[in-house]
Amino acid sequence: RISRRDCVQADAGLRVPHVQDHTDHWLLISDLGHTTLESLIRHSDPREQLEHWQRGADYIRQAHRAGQYLSQAFARNLVWSPEHGLGAIDFEDDPISAMPLSQAQVRDWLPYFFSTAILFKHRLPELCAAIHQVLAQEDAAVRHGVCTALRRTAWLRALRWLPQGMQRRDVLTTQCLGEL
Repeated sequence: RISRRDCVQADAGLRVPHVQDHTDHWLLISDLGHTTLESLIRHSDPREQLEHWQRGADYIRQAHRAGQYLSQAFARNLVWSPEHGLGAIDFEDDPISAMPLSQAQVRDWLPYFFSTAILFKHRLPELCAAIHQVLAQEDAAVRHGVCTALRRTAWLRALRWLPQGMQRRDVLTTQCLGEL
């Protein structure tokens, strides 16, 4: 399903794919690049990791300042091109159909933090400081919503007490979110 939202996001200065062609069963979109932000962060040195993370946060903030939201703001859905910068893919769902704009914007931050916290597992205080700076620039309702959600998920840090054999990637990723 193609929505007018994709055009609105492009008009707002966000780099999103353009629909080339479609039917009821498939969609052909333009290429934004081949490197995900998740991959950039994962394979960079520590200084560059935080710079890449900040690029993703800046992209989300740009969307929010333009009155937009992304819906699936996982680091794997933010695509880097050296020529054009960061862009977003994966707009399968439209959260605004079920919640107000501020909650949709809160919803952008949560998957971004969830998908990147594990990449900073040994540097969570540094990531927390970056998150604090980013949220200080957010609208008060969005900032409050994110902080409330993070407080409610803090119990997830207790996953570190699971037996070592149970601490697989999904558990560790979830536990890192609780640490935030």
